[in-house]
Amino acid sequence: MERKLSDWDLGLDGGELSPDNQKVLIFGAEGYSRLIDANSAGVATTDIELEKQSSSDLKDATWHPRGLTALMVGDSATVLRYVGQTNAIEPVSGTTALDGKDLTAVMWRQAGDQAYVGGDDGSLWSYSESNGFVKLDQDASSRITDIACHKSQNICVVSSLNDGVAVIAKNDDVTWISKARAHTWVGVACEDGSANYCSGFASGRKAVEIELNMNDPSATTIGDPVILGQLEGDFIADSSGSGSESLLALGPLGLVRWNQYTGEAFLMFSNNESTELDILFGGDSFIVAWENSRNDGFIITDEGRIVSFIPSEEVVETNMVELIVSIVVGISVPGVFLGMIYWNSPWLQRKYKALFSKKKKS
Repeated sequence: MERKLSDWDLGLDGGELSPDNQKVLIFGAEGYSRLIDANSAGVATTDIELEKQSSSDLKDATWHPRGLTALMVGDSATVLRYVGQTNAIEPVSGTTALDGKDLTAVMWRQAGDQAYVGGDDGSLWSYSESNGFVKLDQDASSRITDIACHKSQNICVVSSLNDGVAVIAKNDDVTWISKARAHTWVGVACEDGSANYCSGFASGRKAVEIELNMNDPSATTIGDPVILGQLEGDFIADSSGSGSESLLALGPLGLVRWNQYTGEAFLMFSNNESTELDILFGGDSFIVAWENSRNDGFIITDEGRIVSFIPSEEVVETNMVELIVSIVVGISVPGVFLGMIYWNSPWLQRKYKALFSKKKKS
């Protein structure tokens, strides 16, 4: 164990790694927030405890794509902005349009011109400096659990507790995918901008392919779930891993790496291993994890424990057909014309994946 942030309960609820992978913004109860150096999280002298500007609990955060500011949202329509140049926290204006709702999710889309905000009652808003908060026309009624935006297109994916998964088009149209209503969604991730796929994570240790239709986002579809049956516990959250992978948090405390491209999962450490390290650590809940390089990173818990990890990987067998997720790693497509053909053809992406898998086996 590296260290503990405090001898008392800080009420931590989440954390977000900056786009340059240098800083982690953590947040929680009664407006608490703190900045931690991602590369030396075990060193307390690099921390910056930020001034409180609210007494409401903070629930989610998103860095602007340029990394100079971040938004934090929370209970009672709280929206705060972190300003990197001065390390100041300031309230965002126009929140009266949020009707006092408890806010649970926020995400900037790739262009950095607009963010999306989700509420505990299923409400969704767009936010921009020019237009403020604008309520989106949609009919969800359960908590928005996560929002993820594609890294090269202005298309975002939303997960909810009981209403399934939705896609938000660049014109703010919201389409809920009917097939997705069968699952209780924990989170969504769009970790690779080179293909038209995202991943969804649901209760019951389910990982699902979300195939985005870039030309008509309302035609987005989801595949059949892969159930990671060999794991103990259940998915409770996700963080970005190195490359195009996701770090999936388990409760009781454990961590799994999910490779969106290959559809493979690796157990990084289990709750038994957490408890063997420190019985109190094993009883904590996950807040955020990140990697400075593959298999080398940190995890922070709700009790403020910061633990570094360099785990060995164990393949987790699935009890369903392997999920095929076409994310292209390191491919170079010559010419704009060929690139557009590839981008808009899931069939070509799947053929590439099949070819790549055969080469690996040989």
